[in-house]
Amino acid sequence: MQIHQDLIAKILSSLGNGYLKLITGLVGTGKTFFLFHDLFNEIYKDKSKLIVEIKNEKDKDVKRRLLKLKEENTGSVVILIDNIFAYDSPETLFDLFSGDTNVDVIATSDIAPHYAMGENETLIRGRYQTFYFSPLSFNNSFEKNKNNEYTSNGWLFISKDECIQKIIAQGLKFKRFRGDYKANMFSLIHYVSDHYGEPISFTKILKSMNINVSINTLISYCDFLESSYLFYILPRENIEYHQKKAYEFRIFPVDMKFNNGNIRNNIISRSSLLSKLKENSYSISDGYIYGKFYEKYQAINLAFIARKGKDRIYISYSNGDGTKEAFQLMKHIKDSFPKIVVVPYDTPTWKDEYGIIHMSLNQLLFKGLNSI
Repeated sequence: MQIHQDLIAKILSSLGNGYLKLITGLVGTGKTFFLFHDLFNEIYKDKSKLIVEIKNEKDKDVKRRLLKLKEENTGSVVILIDNIFAYDSPETLFDLFSGDTNVDVIATSDIAPHYAMGENETLIRGRYQTFYFSPLSFNNSFEKNKNNEYTSNGWLFISKDECIQKIIAQGLKFKRFRGDYKANMFSLIHYVSDHYGEPISFTKILKSMNINVSINTLISYCDFLESSYLFYILPRENIEYHQKKAYEFRIFPVDMKFNNGNIRNNIISRSSLLSKLKENSYSISDGYIYGKFYEKYQAINLAFIARKGKDRIYISYSNGDGTKEAFQLMKHIKDSFPKIVVVPYDTPTWKDEYGIIHMSLNQLLFKGLNSI
């Protein structure tokens, strides 16, 4: 059974628009297999297209090959490039066919383009689009007896330790870090893995870890790990006052399988929910209200806030029946944007008297926000 059908459909519908297509995601999750197997087989059905595969070739050989193709090509061509940022000058590969609607370049990347390109990213801004390759196939993650190339390895083709080693090696390759970078990065990964889902700050991390770096360096480490799709860093936003505290945030794992299930169930579920929202191009923050509740001042965590353009959706996750979370949403958030309480067990989707939508996690992962 082929998975990632929605992703295939999105990429195929973008062919001919003159943009470079970047398939991004965590290292070791099967992007290469997806590019040269699943996607290749779909494109191959159109006999009018010439498919060119580029795997592990030297920079000069790739450029020479593509220049020759540009000179000789008169028909429709699809170029598949594995790990495009492994090349010394990836921006030249962008430039060769920029705006050419007869040539589609589809490439994989283990790191977000804004981080990999640095200043050169401005040269290609507006000329590429990204397609996030999730380690999870949500439409298949709850099915039993799955036997295919992805799920047989827990959605990872390499182990967790190998994955982290590769991510750290990427940081050295981009020459952004100095000093005890390796040791510091291992310490940081270990720390955040023990504090998934907890409100923390960069100052708190520095006080808790035995590493001698500045806050700016620590921020650059975290930004790189997030750009490598290892975890999500969500800024905390005060829903009542619409203020963001950039130094306060929560960290969630990108892939629940990557962590071998050794995380509390609600963190695993929220991680899945976050991945689904990210796939659908929502920007996410972690919602809370700070005020006096039950005779003491505290932060009440209500929801993820999902934004797309001017639209906003409040999503609260409950470990129980959702009654408490629905009451908090009703009491503290007075605007007309949709409000959802997600529960971990299967239940029909329904709307209460205050307009709060109650739905199961599976329902949201299967059908997304289009079902509300």
